[in-house]
Amino acid sequence: MRYKHIISVVLWSMFLVACGPDRRVALAEKLMAEKETDSAIAVMQEIKEPQNNLTDRDYALYALLLSEAMHRKQQLNAETDTLLLPAIKYFSESGDSLYAERALYCKAHLDRRLYRMKDAMQSFLKALLFLQGSGNDEQLYRVNTWLGVVCLNQEEYEGKMRYSKEALKAALRMDNLFYKNLALCDIATGYYFLNRLDSALYYAQAAYDAAIADSLPSQLPHVYTDLGSIYAKMGENGKALEYIDKAIGLRPRKDTLAILGLYADKVDLFGKLGQYDSAYHYFRKAVASPNLAT
Repeated sequence: MRYKHIISVVLWSMFLVACGPDRRVALAEKLMAEKETDSAIAVMQEIKEPQNNLTDRDYALYALLLSEAMHRKQQLNAETDTLLLPAIKYFSESGDSLYAERALYCKAHLDRRLYRMKDAMQSFLKALLFLQGSGNDEQLYRVNTWLGVVCLNQEEYEGKMRYSKEALKAALRMDNLFYKNLALCDIATGYYFLNRLDSALYYAQAAYDAAIADSLPSQLPHVYTDLGSIYAKMGENGKALEYIDKAIGLRPRKDTLAILGLYADKVDLFGKLGQYDSAYHYFRKAVASPNLAT
């Protein structure tokens, strides 16, 4: 049925061309807004030699939409990098901040996937500039959150904490409970790596309290893992083990890699406690996992 839908969309796009000005880019934009990504791609693939046959603005929008579609399908690559350049140039110079921000946001994710972290940082920061005063808290949350991710990758922990706090402000303005919880965990992580453990514990506990109050059970394994890591770094190994056990208990069995990491934490903690039989027990559990090679 889905293929029939895509075929009907393509036929409709051909009808638009036959009846007047080429409106396939506008149709593709509408389909992307409706999350009909495959249909939007099918429409755009019908446009022959788009760089020659579209206006400058339509080509810039075509390039942006196709890049965003590749991002959704997790198929960003170096070819997309070339495609994005005219979109960034046109919308940045035209003053169309909405489209300029979207192009830069997509470029930042491409840079990140190609491990060009400094370029990703610059692209996210430029996107953030276009968002100032927009009132678009959803995108402000996303950009600040990803800036925090890149900062963590670059070991810029002060930046990680700063951008995660901005993400928290956006989440609170939206009253988005899930985003709020993620941001609290991110802030705790920033403080953890700065070795400011009292502050890390404060925000991790705040994330726990929020997960309970806001009925977000899916967040509890992450919160328990954070609390376990913080207590371990504080030298409170018993408490650390308590929270790691809670995290393991709530993890779905399919999350084998996450559980393996928690087993490794238990090996380390039992070793520090001098409980070597228990440490060896969890070492054997980890070794027996079919996912160990992964």
